[in-house]
Amino acid sequence: MIQNTNHISPYIDIASAKKQLTTNSRLVIKDFLLADYAEKIYQCLENDVPWQIAFRDEETNHVLEREQLDQMGPEKRAQLIQQIVEMAKHRYQFLYNRYPIVDAVLEGRNPDLFLNQVVEYFNSSSYLNFFHQLTNDAEIKKCSAQATWYAPGNFLNYHTDVGSDEEDRRFAYVLNLSKEWRPDWGGLLHFVDEDKNTITETFIPKFNSLSIFKVPQGHYVSYVAPYTMKPRFSITGWFRAD
Repeated sequence: MIQNTNHISPYIDIASAKKQLTTNSRLVIKDFLLADYAEKIYQCLENDVPWQIAFRDEETNHVLEREQLDQMGPEKRAQLIQQIVEMAKHRYQFLYNRYPIVDAVLEGRNPDLFLNQVVEYFNSSSYLNFFHQLTNDAEIKKCSAQATWYAPGNFLNYHTDVGSDEEDRRFAYVLNLSKEWRPDWGGLLHFVDEDKNTITETFIPKFNSLSIFKVPQGHYVSYVAPYTMKPRFSITGWFRAD
């Protein structure tokens, strides 16, 4: 059953936000969710999520369960990281922890996980209607979602979020759930011009802020420093019209 309870903050000035998104094609909304709901998501990410390791393997996306990574041993893990880094020098690459919420729900995995309720809410009429107003795009039909955790050494190289022909991605979003994040820790969302040589804007992953931007746009998530002391949690995905 799709939820209709609204967990979005009632204090958002949607007219002003809509104007900014229309003008700049991207936007950050602070204090996006009700505080107790954002905290509940954070607690789930910190304590309950069975994370996977995500990276590129040649031309395809690849994941490892954490148990598989543990079984590899220190030497093989170091070799894998080195292979990932070498590929990042010349081709699109990423390395982070993820949990594919929508896929897990469809496959019946972890039925008691709170994130299942979250993705149901993200596809409710009350949630999608907010984004119909914000984006002025009534064709948006659904919201994809995966949980991400960028640990020290993680990154996401330059890309534009253009998907396959089967996916009509209209807007990308990042629901930031990182507490007390310092900019010098990295993990920043950088937007890049068409020449790929100038950063045009940077979003810092502040807790309970929503970053949303029109697809396509060139961007990347910067390398997370080894001295980072907090997890960089988020829920990310696209508002899609397919």
